[in-house]
Amino acid sequence: MPYPREYLWFVERVLRDYPAKLKALKEHEKTIIARCRGSSVADAHGDDVKESEPERVFEAKESNKHYQWLLRQVTRVRAGLEKLDANEREIVDLMFFNDLRKWEIVENLGLDDKTVWRRKTNALRKVAPSVIGEWVKK
Repeated sequence: MPYPREYLWFVERVLRDYPAKLKALKEHEKTIIARCRGSSVADAHGDDVKESEPERVFEAKESNKHYQWLLRQVTRVRAGLEKLDANEREIVDLMFFNDLRKWEIVENLGLDDKTVWRRKTNALRKVAPSVIGEWVKK
């Protein structure tokens, strides 16, 4: 049984937001790494404990709620995108990540309207369980 149209609209929105969330995740990671460079952590007695930089970065990422939220969002979309075949992935890339309209995709790829619509719909249905499966049971 397919997902209701409203769920697929939600998946479309998530896909449109994906590039911005991916960029935000990378920027957040850069900030965390910059903050961890050369710093040390004090123990219970106030003495500096020398942890390696990778350990400090790992701890900072694990404790940063916003970073973890972004990571979960990006991971869900990536998991869904892995389920797509090359034709579906091409449509998703053009439509959601490059903001092309359906008629532009039709023109650029030499496909008919129905083929583009079918590939987009199939892609949304394949991505949906990864993106909304946690909140909604089919």
